[in-house]
Amino acid sequence: MNKITLDLSNALSSSIGNENGITENELNDFEEKIRNVLIRVREERAQGKLAFMDLPCASTKEIEDTAEKVLQNEFEDFIVFGIGGSSLGTRGLKEALIHPEWNLLPHKKRNGYPRVFILENIDPYSFSAVLETIDIKKSIFNVVSKSGKTAETISQFLIVKDLLEKAAGNDWKKHIVITTDSLSGPLRKIAREEKISALSVPQGVGGRFSVLSSVGLFPAAMMGIDIKRLLKGAVGMDALCSGEKLDENIASALCAFYFITYKKGKQITVLMPYSDRLLGFGLWFRQLWAESLGKRKNSRESEGPTPVVALGATDQHSQLQLYLQGPDDKSITFIELEDYESEIEIPRSFEHNDFSYLPGNRLEDLIRAELSATRTVLTTNGRANATIRLSRISPDTVGGIIYLYEVVTTLMGYLLDINPFDQPAVEEGKKITREILEGKESPESKEKLAIECVLG
Repeated sequence: MNKITLDLSNALSSSIGNENGITENELNDFEEKIRNVLIRVREERAQGKLAFMDLPCASTKEIEDTAEKVLQNEFEDFIVFGIGGSSLGTRGLKEALIHPEWNLLPHKKRNGYPRVFILENIDPYSFSAVLETIDIKKSIFNVVSKSGKTAETISQFLIVKDLLEKAAGNDWKKHIVITTDSLSGPLRKIAREEKISALSVPQGVGGRFSVLSSVGLFPAAMMGIDIKRLLKGAVGMDALCSGEKLDENIASALCAFYFITYKKGKQITVLMPYSDRLLGFGLWFRQLWAESLGKRKNSRESEGPTPVVALGATDQHSQLQLYLQGPDDKSITFIELEDYESEIEIPRSFEHNDFSYLPGNRLEDLIRAELSATRTVLTTNGRANATIRLSRISPDTVGGIIYLYEVVTTLMGYLLDINPFDQPAVEEGKKITREILEGKESPESKEKLAIECVLG
């Protein structure tokens, strides 16, 4: 059975003391606060204002039909153009649910599915490297932008369109699938005029909340991921996020950990999965948390816990020193696996006492011991931490944990009295970028302090 468990034991005052730990009175007060927020969520959902919450029950027929049609063309490479909410969820699904060296596997071992490249950034070197790697005549490109105006994504699209026209002539349109707003925007207009295959981002669903829509599900289907199981996991999680009591509502309980520790001065939210496969999920969470909760409330007040992604056990060797003896301004959430789906025993090769404790154990035992040790030493030092346990990484659990964090982010926003669904500062940056490219005067300061070092 695929399951997700939340353990808040090491965040309670009984484990780490009253100064950093959550007391029973604080939990009782939080339960009162969250009750009104849950009522608001139910009302807004019924009014259609929280469209992301209904994605798990939406039909996937158009997505599956489009993927099936594209796959029949036997393209060798599938390339996603998108940035932020248009790519991070897809990256998380890719890293969690397909082979980590997918593009190096023979075609047969990929069950006929194409190689996958996700081009998020516009670094010219990286972009050129992918173009040099693929055969453009045997490639399909998914252009993802809800607004249809994203400068980075549109630039990538324009470059590839030009190359496709030269390589495939009038057939260039067969190499494009657009994912954008269902009604408006430049990409929707282009899709209609050029008769290019297009999928819709549902109305009312923002980019960072869109992974369980066509934005993430179409690329997932192109990788052979069971998207119905992804949504099934999210549906199951939805049923666990509506109870009035904290012990009946996993989203409220996890939100209690984040909200109470934030109010105690834990301004940094560390997410630390003990699995390489969940690093992409962590990067998706980072955007969700930062862009949703980092807001100016008025001219003097701002809110926003800062998300940090760490990877166990790797970052025990790079960040743990800071977490233990640096400023006590962090809450830490571990993601633990019960089943790594791979057993590799450590053999006995040298008769050295320094190594004697390793042979006979498995790598799985070692990484579990590393997590247990890290959790123990943090708790002993009074540092607030929680653990989310996944029975295993599967479409069900990945869909479930994605939905869980979307709900928790919404609850946190409402508790902090901010709008978790807008991003005014990001829009300001986009406006300035356009003005610079249009040749208008750069708004940067005229006064400069720069040091040039000539090295060769």
